[in-house]
Amino acid sequence: MRAGVGLGLGLVAVLAFAALAVLIRGSDFDEGFRNGTARATCTVTGCGPGAMAFVGWLLPIILLGYAITLWLGLRHWSALTRVCWLAGGFLLVLAAVPFFSSPGGPDFTATIDAPNGVHFADGMFWGAWTAVAAVILIGVGRGLTLLQISERADAVLGFVAFITVLVSGIAVGSVADVDGNELTTTHLFPEQQVRVGDDVLTWESATDLDFDGCRDEFRTCLRALEFDFTTTDSDAVVHFQVVQFIDEWRAQGAADDLADDTGDPASLRVKNVTNRWLVISTVRHADGRVIADDERKWLRWPATELDYAFRRSVKYNVGKAPTPSDTIAPKS
Repeated sequence: MRAGVGLGLGLVAVLAFAALAVLIRGSDFDEGFRNGTARATCTVTGCGPGAMAFVGWLLPIILLGYAITLWLGLRHWSALTRVCWLAGGFLLVLAAVPFFSSPGGPDFTATIDAPNGVHFADGMFWGAWTAVAAVILIGVGRGLTLLQISERADAVLGFVAFITVLVSGIAVGSVADVDGNELTTTHLFPEQQVRVGDDVLTWESATDLDFDGCRDEFRTCLRALEFDFTTTDSDAVVHFQVVQFIDEWRAQGAADDLADDTGDPASLRVKNVTNRWLVISTVRHADGRVIADDERKWLRWPATELDYAFRRSVKYNVGKAPTPSDTIAPKS
């Protein structure tokens, strides 16, 4: 009787899981949960590639640890404890659904919209294969013990599985580019020419400012990147700054403190916050003349293009390329 009830409940759980999984994959929750997890990781860890990779690795390892605990304790727990753990496992596996690649769909790394999302995805792959290897080792050890081929196979291969997970966790940072711990000018725009739509923006100078180098202007910043751009669309010259803070709240606070107007009739300022980066474009004519009111619209255009190029480079809230509007438009 109990076996029949257990089988029935198991079948119901499988059907419920399948139905919910289909609903999740077909809804906006799928993408939102996946990107939300990666962005939350970025916020907590500071977006370093090693940290992003480690947290990505940790997610499947948590599932592995939960499954092993459930397997070891299921026979010894009370009915209520078993139900709670099984329900928790059901929810954990359901939460993993958004991270499975769709057959024939885009590569998993391309579906993560977050700074250093590639490293987060690489870490998940690393962790998933580590979990698979550990399950195989534990399964083989258990099988050899049950078949009485080796009395110690269970313990020995279980220990090997533990060491495999441990070594994998220590080594996971190597899947990330060690040179990419902080955003630099060469990482952001490795090519001197940046193409956005039909326009080509060319940086004439690029400067990295670490710590004290950016604190003269922004007290709580970590580092800043500065470029001077020209554009094929007009005679506009853009002083483009990317100022990095420890979190989005500090970046937003710095943006709020920064005046919208430069106080100089020959320049205008465009600012935006993207995650923990404050992006500032100070635009002027190449000859330094005073900006007329009817010129502001097309002088803002290269600033908007550079903001888009920045988000495209860091793979965060990329969205669509700029389109003309009442406040921005190309000159040509």
